[in-house]
Amino acid sequence: MVRKLSTDARHNGIDMIKNWYSVPLWVSEISQPALEQLRDLQSQQTYAQNPQWSSHHLSHPNFDQLPTTPTILESIVHNCEQYMSAVGNDEATATVRTAWFTRTEPGEYAHVHKHVPLSDISGVVYTDCDPTQGDIFFPRPWRELDMTAWLKHMPDHFQESPTPGKIIVFPSWLEHGVRTNTSDRDRYSYSFNATIEEPPCLEEA
Repeated sequence: MVRKLSTDARHNGIDMIKNWYSVPLWVSEISQPALEQLRDLQSQQTYAQNPQWSSHHLSHPNFDQLPTTPTILESIVHNCEQYMSAVGNDEATATVRTAWFTRTEPGEYAHVHKHVPLSDISGVVYTDCDPTQGDIFFPRPWRELDMTAWLKHMPDHFQESPTPGKIIVFPSWLEHGVRTNTSDRDRYSYSFNATIEEPPCLEEA
């Protein structure tokens, strides 16, 4: 049965609900030249697992390098600054500080983690993958909702499937993980951390 919702706030309170504290994520596409260069660059990397965990393989397990090209950086920074503009920070500038490739082999996954205090925003670009090789997911950050029985019907996570060229940008403090790669092929992606700077406020003359 489909129930029609009334627009009369006095009747059902629909218009009185204010959903505070939503977390904005940016989901778009990287430029084709940047994607081609990422694919070329990923084939030149040596992959190893971080000694602190063994869930997937990284080109730079210590997260201390920046494998990139000017074209890749330009496309990523463009997406980061569009993300900032979309949430109301038109003058913000982004600087990519670290980046690495991830090779997720069959049966591997990425545990839930976050990137602070390394950066302000983080992101991932999918290079060689398909939608069946494990979604990225973001658990609901407001854990207090789990203690409220009458709100437990609300979604407890957001997830996005990998497709070549897709870029996702999000706050670095937002926890996220990657589902297990259940295919028989490796999945490749490129992750990055960026800092955000805003111009100082100009004092009125």
